[in-house]
Amino acid sequence: MSETGDYLRGIFNGEIPVKRKNPQTGETEEVYYNYNDDREELREAAVYPARATGRFYEPMAFASAQPEEIDYTRYGNDIPRKLIDRMNADKRFWNVMNKYTIPSEGGYNNDPYDHGGETNFGISSSTYPREDIKNMTRERANALLYRDYWNYNGIKTLPDDVVGIVFESAVNRGGPETIKDVHRTLGIDPPGTIIGNTTHEHLRGMDHERFRNDFADRMRAHYLNRVEEEPTQERYLDGWLNRVNNSVR
Repeated sequence: MSETGDYLRGIFNGEIPVKRKNPQTGETEEVYYNYNDDREELREAAVYPARATGRFYEPMAFASAQPEEIDYTRYGNDIPRKLIDRMNADKRFWNVMNKYTIPSEGGYNNDPYDHGGETNFGISSSTYPREDIKNMTRERANALLYRDYWNYNGIKTLPDDVVGIVFESAVNRGGPETIKDVHRTLGIDPPGTIIGNTTHEHLRGMDHERFRNDFADRMRAHYLNRVEEEPTQERYLDGWLNRVNNSVR
């Protein structure tokens, strides 16, 4: 087979990743074609060989597989390119973002009752007072979430079936308090703000489904206490609890 043919076979056998734009988020990500994948664009890509014949097959599929160039300017001048490249290649981060965070965090909002102030894509003016929240790009928001939450004090080192709910909590209520609740859930006393060897040792001794459920209970209690202390925040309670319920899955 030709070099182009070998390349295409690697793509359609799920051996070579291809950069494509996620139709739901608009983000460029690395994907592997898989005949059994339940994502629509991958199912469509997988049938190219069946509907294309002869010399038309290779050029058509090869053209669709060309990686898209990254527009680094959309991330802001203060975000290093190495960090952007590392983020775009981090499949665990994108799995969590696409499953939990992106569906929960909408676009621009400036609710006078929201203590976060202006918010956009999960970034708030109360946490980032120097940011232009209203005109923030999705790319920059993703980079801030990756730099300041995913990489915060060991959160990204958590196991796959635990990291989602912890990252979600960190984005919504901050990294330090989230990690303290991780420690409280695991029975680590006193709770700290770093996920290290002690955290992982305790996690290995606890069923992860039980951890998620117990941690979710702490998140619910946090929001209920917040509403009790500040009744004006009750308007957000259903959304907070729905977010917790989604992150347990």
